[in-house]
Amino acid sequence: MKELLHKIGSELLIEIRKLGKRNLILFAGAYLIIAILITLSYVIPVDTDYQIGDTARETVISEYTFSYYDKAELKNILNYIEVSKPYYYKPVPAQKTIFMNALKKLLTLMGAEKNDDFLNRMKDEGYVFSQNVWQYVQNNRFLLTKYQDRFEYVYNTLTRNFWIVDRLPETGMKNFIIIETIEGITNVPLDKVYIAPMDKDAILLTVNSIYPKMNYLFRETMSEIMVNLVTSTALIDSEKRNVIIEKELEKNKLKKVIREGELIVNKGEIMAPETLSKILGYQDFRENIAGKRIFLYLVCSFLLSVMIVYLFLRLESASFTKNRNIWITLIFFVLMNSFYYIAYISRNYFAIPIFLLIPAVLGAINLPVLLRDTRLSIYLLLVFDLFYLFYPSFQIISLLNLVVITLSLTMTARLLRNRTDFFFQGLIFGFIEILFALFSYYDRSSNIVGYDLGLSIVFAFGNSFVSAIVSLGVVIPLFEKVFNIPTRFRLLELSNPSTSPLLKKLKIEAPGTYNHSMLIGDLMEACADQLGIDTLMAKVGGFYHDIGKMNNPQYFIENQEQKNPHDEIKPMISVSIIKSHVREGVEIAHKYNLPEEIIDFIREHHGTTTISYFYHQAAGMYGDQNVNREDFTYPGPVPHNKFTAILQIIDTVEATVRSYVQNSERFSAGNIQDIIEDSVTKRMNEGQFSSCELTLRDMDVIKQTLFKDLQSYYHRRIEYLKKKEKNGD
Repeated sequence: MKELLHKIGSELLIEIRKLGKRNLILFAGAYLIIAILITLSYVIPVDTDYQIGDTARETVISEYTFSYYDKAELKNILNYIEVSKPYYYKPVPAQKTIFMNALKKLLTLMGAEKNDDFLNRMKDEGYVFSQNVWQYVQNNRFLLTKYQDRFEYVYNTLTRNFWIVDRLPETGMKNFIIIETIEGITNVPLDKVYIAPMDKDAILLTVNSIYPKMNYLFRETMSEIMVNLVTSTALIDSEKRNVIIEKELEKNKLKKVIREGELIVNKGEIMAPETLSKILGYQDFRENIAGKRIFLYLVCSFLLSVMIVYLFLRLESASFTKNRNIWITLIFFVLMNSFYYIAYISRNYFAIPIFLLIPAVLGAINLPVLLRDTRLSIYLLLVFDLFYLFYPSFQIISLLNLVVITLSLTMTARLLRNRTDFFFQGLIFGFIEILFALFSYYDRSSNIVGYDLGLSIVFAFGNSFVSAIVSLGVVIPLFEKVFNIPTRFRLLELSNPSTSPLLKKLKIEAPGTYNHSMLIGDLMEACADQLGIDTLMAKVGGFYHDIGKMNNPQYFIENQEQKNPHDEIKPMISVSIIKSHVREGVEIAHKYNLPEEIIDFIREHHGTTTISYFYHQAAGMYGDQNVNREDFTYPGPVPHNKFTAILQIIDTVEATVRSYVQNSERFSAGNIQDIIEDSVTKRMNEGQFSSCELTLRDMDVIKQTLFKDLQSYYHRRIEYLKKKEKNGD
């Protein structure tokens, strides 16, 4: 077991380290915010600063089913029990021995030979006597030392008839106390009880009864000496009495129950004793469970976060680990938890189900658009839904509502083709919310106090439509701008020459390249459609892949009419101009703030292929041994995804086919087939597709699609050229 845990832990660390230090800090920061939100949701106190007759300042509805004790009622029961229960005392062990030791000590002092020693030691010991008695003691101290038996007899008589206790409570006393001895329990009337230190007059009564004929001053002296020596013979046993009272209280107190969702007090209601007791009981219960739940939920939420990150790194690494996607994920992670918290603290202000206060639709609409990955978005949203479990407002129906909205993305995410489709998606989510609102209305277990069905329906539609409007007008434009995301709507704008300044410029400055790019874009769209990948991304990538040619359009064959400027310069200069269109295209793309996904088309569409024409020209001029092939090779990188790999194939094939078309007599459908096969095979042998997930099946689909479309396109073009030649144009 230990080895298994060690293995799991090691794998976990390996996967999580892939995120990098910066992203781990981001995850830790996001989790810290969520931990604070979860904690705050449990520590917000209920307002209990009320007196009977006050007006309630807020509505309080119970979040739990719990039992409590009415504090006022409990206090009355406790007072009754305390009055009815006597006080218990325990005898002091060896009390007689304590007295005799004290007596012998005093008599020894009195028998001191030197008077100064006697006076000093009496003062040091702290004995207290009245003036007359003190004078008598000094004059008769040697005589008093002979009366040990008399003092002992007085003590025996005193303790036989009375109990001397350490204290008597001022309140709750009955007319007797209970002494627990070895023999058993004895009820002692209060007139047989004295408090230590004893009063001199009380002792004097006993002394007088024993020695009625003795000198009065002697009796006074004996009484005061006893006052200095007699201590408690029994000590109060408060613990015993408290245990008895607690047991009696447990038998008599009654628990009251408050159900989850039950109204405790309405705002503006006059505070009655029973209502105040409910509020106090509710707050006590929340405080008792808060610490345990907070600790448990923080541990569970942390473990859940770690495991989710691990699973996504294993299963969805390509999409999940993009820095932009990590930022978007964490923002929505915190945002959804903030919605849970806000819904919780505002729950008592609306007589509607709490899930209608959670704008979950906002996440469901935006995350698939911003991440451009519906499957990953559904997984993430389901995780966000699970975190609702850790909030005190958790209800099964609310969690089910969140999950259904998330799963409905499998259908609704496909609907977003244009910006107006947001409202149709909002309409679908609105109907889902209404169905859940109706279910809550007819479900008695929901316990929604003063349920307002009309308000619930308004919130259901309002939540969805407002989320759609905010998504369309604020969230998506903001995230598109900040993170430069190629959303479908951004791609639609980029694909339209009338709204794209860059395509307009390309059309004016390099019309041949523009026409070539439009054709490449159409071919990319056709191949992407057959492969089941994003057709719009493919099309836009094709449109922009050659924008770097705008800086020197005359050096590229599609923009040349008759004169070729390469005829007048050396091959090395020519190849540097040709190669530079990739670097310059990337620079232009950054200047116009094109998304990184589009820049990848520009950067990778030539991979590390060789510019064969100028390489062979240079080899013919200077000899093979004097020409470095790498100088005539594009710097790369090679395509790292299907889109750029498809673009490389199409760009190569289209350029080769176009050169054949210039001599229409040599052109045939068989030529196209051969060109496609040769081009794909050559690129595969060069390792151009080693870093992407382009399969052999994908290549067959691309070949078939290219053959069909190029044959159709160039057949029409050849017919046009032949007619043009026939007419003498």
